[in-house]
Amino acid sequence: MKKLLKNYYYKIVSREEVQVVFKDKINEVFRNENTIYIEKYFSETEKAFKFPKSDVFRLNILVYHKDEIIGWHIGFQKANEYYMMNTGILKDYQGNGIYTKLLREIIEIIKPKGFLYIKSHHLASNNQVIIPKLKAGFVITGMDINERFGILVRLKYFFNEKIKDVYLMRTGKII
Repeated sequence: MKKLLKNYYYKIVSREEVQVVFKDKINEVFRNENTIYIEKYFSETEKAFKFPKSDVFRLNILVYHKDEIIGWHIGFQKANEYYMMNTGILKDYQGNGIYTKLLREIIEIIKPKGFLYIKSHHLASNNQVIIPKLKAGFVITGMDINERFGILVRLKYFFNEKIKDVYLMRTGKII
């Protein structure tokens, strides 16, 4: 286990280990009353379709307070980028800087892998995640309307400062 803060640690784990916690605790972290599970509308052909499996980089983390699991991170490779799919800290532990510190650790784990970017999507009202990510150097790259979640903000972290400068120039910043 690696230390995050006093009495807080994280451990890189298997996909199976993080999925057990994720499925059990997700509703404690994320309100989902507006989530629409579109799979119920799939045709038989869509239900039968299987995405090809590929050997991509995955990162699964469990976060601990002493010996108790209090959070997780799930992410994976999408071409030349790392996608932060889901990170959650249980409500009783939010507001203590754990997410901010974990985010820095994730960036440091991903940086030497050679990815150009880290990307993520967030509910437009999820300031508890969007603000720490902006402070960590992520930038807003757009918004999407998603069938399942509604309005999402796209964020991107650039590892290459020259490419980030091009992005900033394209979005109006004079360099």
